[in-house]
Amino acid sequence: KTEEQFRVRLQVIEQFATTAQLDVLDHSFIAYRSFCEPEVIDAMQPKIPIEIHFMTTIDSARLAAWNKPWVNKMFIHLKAVDDPRPWFAEIRQMGKLPGLALNPETTLLEAKPYLSEIDTLLIMGVNPGRSGQELLPACVEKVRRLRKLNSQIQVEFDGGVNDQTAGLVARSGVDFLVVGSFLTNEKFAANYQLLQEIANGQQKVATLEE
Repeated sequence: KTEEQFRVRLQVIEQFATTAQLDVLDHSFIAYRSFCEPEVIDAMQPKIPIEIHFMTTIDSARLAAWNKPWVNKMFIHLKAVDDPRPWFAEIRQMGKLPGLALNPETTLLEAKPYLSEIDTLLIMGVNPGRSGQELLPACVEKVRRLRKLNSQIQVEFDGGVNDQTAGLVARSGVDFLVVGSFLTNEKFAANYQLLQEIANGQQKVATLEE
C-alpha cells in the first residue's frame, strides 16, 4: 500500500474496529514489502490500538522505531530469531505485550518453551506475505492441538479467514480472528458484522469440512 492507501484504510478500520494489526514486511524475512513507515503512521494519529506483526528479522533499532503510544502489542516470528526470549523482555520494557507468531510449518513443539513468556500466540493460517490466500486446514488443527496443551493462552489466527471459514476457525478455540482481504474498504461494515455473527455462532454458513 502507498501512504495514501494506508491512510484511507486506517480511517475505515477506525470507524468499526476497536483494534487493528499491522503487518510489517521489508524483505528481511519474507520476500514481500509493505508500507511500514512508523513516523508517517504516527503523524496520522491512530485512534485505536494497533498490534505490530513483524514479518521481519528483529533487532533493537527495529523494535524501538515502533515504540509508539498507539502500539499495544508486538509479534515476532519464531523462525526470524535465534532466541525470542531477549526480544520478549525488550518488548515488555517498552510497556508493550509480546507475542509469538508461528508459520504454518512451525510446530507447537518448537513453540512450547516460550508459551509462558508471551501474552498471545499468533497462528498463521496461510504462508505469510501474499494477501488473499486460501486457508490451510492443518493450521486450524494446530489450534485444536494447542488448546489440549494450553487452555489459558490467548490465541489469534491470521490468514484465510472469510465468511466460509470464520466459523470453522472460531470453533477451534481462537480468541481473535485477524482478517485482511475479506474486509474490503467498500464492504467493511457489512462484512465485519457478518464475521462477528458467524464467529459468535449467530449465523450459520457453509464451511470447510472439519
